Amino acid sequence: MTSPAPRPGVLPRTGAEDLVDALLYSVSHDLRSPLLALSLSGQLLRESIGSEATERTTPLLDGMQAAAADLERMLQALTVLSRARRRPLHVRPVALDALLAGGEVRGAIDGMDVEVDVDLLREFLDWCDAPLQLEQVPGGVRLVVAPPALPEYEGTPLHALTRSLQRYSGTPLERLAVFEVAFARGGVALVSEDGRVLLDLPRAGAASG
Repeated sequence: MTSPAPRPGVLPRTGAEDLVDALLYSVSHDLRSPLLALSLSGQLLRESIGSEATERTTPLLDGMQAAAADLERMLQALTVLSRARRRPLHVRPVALDALLAGGEVRGAIDGMDVEVDVDLLREFLDWCDAPLQLEQVPGGVRLVVAPPALPEYEGTPLHALTRSLQRYSGTPLERLAVFEVAFARGGVALVSEDGRVLLDLPRAGAASG
């Protein structure tokens, strides 16, 4: 059995976290006016030129439209991240065998209770829509599943997304980064490697002994 991947700590609701939320929110909204101006300008120019468009003007107009689409994707990614950081979580003990029936089990985990937001976990598994494996690790259970095909990236999904919104927004990596943020707030580690996602679910009561 391989050693468990490092678990990120629970993200506390501190003043700094609130500032990050506010920054994400304000940036996404402050960019909406330029997006609207860019979209409308491109539309008006295309309509005014009409049939007089040339081989020179058409690529320029197409470029404006593509830039507006890129900006809209990036704004949507920021908005989704902000919502994930503010999403109410309902972490509670739940029987693993009832929650994840049908998975391939490795190790003695029958009857184990884990602490997780059930709705978030089910949302994640529905998104993956792939067979899963379960194995016991110190302090809980590791769930291994293959997500939708991901683009190549370095670091964690969240770090990659924030480093290059233009490249990764709108791809499956954006969605995985959102899950990474939401799960970490509930004390659940999400690590991706070799095209798989490793999700460490803490055993109920493990922190208290």
